[in-house]
Amino acid sequence: MPPGIADQTALPAEPLAFVPNRGQTDPRVRFQTHAAGAEVFFTPAEVVLALPGDAGSPVVRVRFEGANPSPELAPGAPLPGVVNYYLGQSRAEWLTGLPTYDGVVYRALYPGV
Repeated sequence: MPPGIADQTALPAEPLAFVPNRGQTDPRVRFQTHAAGAEVFFTPAEVVLALPGDAGSPVVRVRFEGANPSPELAPGAPLPGVVNYYLGQSRAEWLTGLPTYDGVVYRALYPGV
């Protein structure tokens, strides 16, 4: 480790799986992923990184200054496997078979981009 650099925690080497929001989180969120205990939420206006820890843990928000307020968020290539959210006591509340993708693309975020 270079001098002056504190101990660093590496993120896992496994690939991320991006999951569309079908009601498992805030309705502003279009996609989400998890890494090293952190959660990342993708909305049209920002990317929100919720760091691991107790309630009130740090949150990093990346906002797109001067961007289109309603860009299209599109999934990347499909990944094998699905995600299930067993929320609530009733099967009617469960979200099962959600697809996973290898990324998220913001389209028309800025003119020509």
